[in-house]
Amino acid sequence: MFDRLESISKSITVFRKDEHGNMYPVEVSKEQAWYIGPGANEFSHLSAEYLESSAALIQLNKDIARSFGAVPAYLALHGLELKLKGALHALDKNTYTIKELCSRKFGHNITNLLVEYHKHFGSLLDQFNQDKQDSITDVFDNYANKDYEYLDNHHGN
Repeated sequence: MFDRLESISKSITVFRKDEHGNMYPVEVSKEQAWYIGPGANEFSHLSAEYLESSAALIQLNKDIARSFGAVPAYLALHGLELKLKGALHALDKNTYTIKELCSRKFGHNITNLLVEYHKHFGSLLDQFNQDKQDSITDVFDNYANKDYEYLDNHHGN
């Protein structure tokens, strides 16, 4: 059992206010996050945090009657990216190494990750009609182009 026990080091950060009311991040500790079980790995561990954070922001935005904005969408998409990488890595650690999954081939490209995922698992998009699939693919492409991270999708070009 303990030969399957792995860990990842992660920073625990809080935001504090200075005397002028400005917020700034402070690392309060480094922790070892342990994971055990079939399919658990650093990708799946972090994906859960991104997806939970996205859900919390979406709920907060609903509570204060605001639009969701780019940040919750980015967190959800990054969580999905990591979830797909985690599934591939759990399937075959020799083929889907951490280095390979972080390479340009996959990077932040959910569409490329889904193509690889669908070689081994059923389609995640088949439940939607073609118009919705196209719309979802557009969102994935926007994420891959970092349109959720920058105001201008040309990024200084």
